[in-house]
Amino acid sequence: MKKDKKYLEALEQTEFLYGGLKGVSKRSNKPSKHIVQLVTRLLRHMHGKYFKVVPSIAAETLANECGLSFVNSYYNTSYNIANRMNKIGPNANVSKLFHREHIEGGCKRISTHLLINIDQFNSPAELLDWMYKNTYVVLRLTSEANLIHEESSLSDVEQLIAK
Repeated sequence: MKKDKKYLEALEQTEFLYGGLKGVSKRSNKPSKHIVQLVTRLLRHMHGKYFKVVPSIAAETLANECGLSFVNSYYNTSYNIANRMNKIGPNANVSKLFHREHIEGGCKRISTHLLINIDQFNSPAELLDWMYKNTYVVLRLTSEANLIHEESSLSDVEQLIAK
């Protein structure tokens, strides 16, 4: 993992997350729905700024037709790319064809896992590294919803994503 400016910013937010998770775990081993939602919101914010999306082959093909690429783009940056496609591509509303899908159970699964298992992590850095290894966001076309969805596993969609 490259420890650049984005990583250091993500680590700072993970320190906040780590402390909060540790505090909640001391009070209860069954987090409330509201706590899960709060952690999920923070994770979604972090995904937007610090996590890269993996485009489906179909999504990447559309981007390539406009001379662009989603490969190695961050979650939030993928919106900018899609909006640029509106301006330079043949379809003025092409950005509405894309959906960012958290697979492997989505953010709620990760939030619940972290709330229950936070004691397995020895530091915010270890937690962040785990999140990078266990968070998968696929940029797909809306027409691929039956193929790539929240309950999809990485192995289910591996043949559908751009490498």
